[in-house]
Amino acid sequence: EMSRRLAGHENPCAGFQSSTLSPPPAVLDLYISVPAKDNEEGDVGRLLRALYGTRDAANQWDVFADEKIRALSFEIGQLCPSIYRHQEEPCIGLRHGDDLFFAGQEKC
Repeated sequence: EMSRRLAGHENPCAGFQSSTLSPPPAVLDLYISVPAKDNEEGDVGRLLRALYGTRDAANQWDVFADEKIRALSFEIGQLCPSIYRHQEEPCIGLRHGDDLFFAGQEKC
């Protein structure tokens, strides 16, 4: 009997950024120009939350995605932290930025 093999690709980052979850707290000390509408021109503000498009947001996404993937019983590859292997099922995964690729048996 031939087993059914599946492969999939997801890009959950848009959902992560627009979800009802509030953005994670900023880790880096980042400042942005404040719109002149309510402030004087040249005013800056310190980011309290990770802002989409910053290194801080990318780092926070890495932490978030890694936690979620590990919670699904995947182990991080020893040679490359972007490759995952399921602990019990014949399933592997690859994460590149906000792209997730998984392949395995139907059960996976």
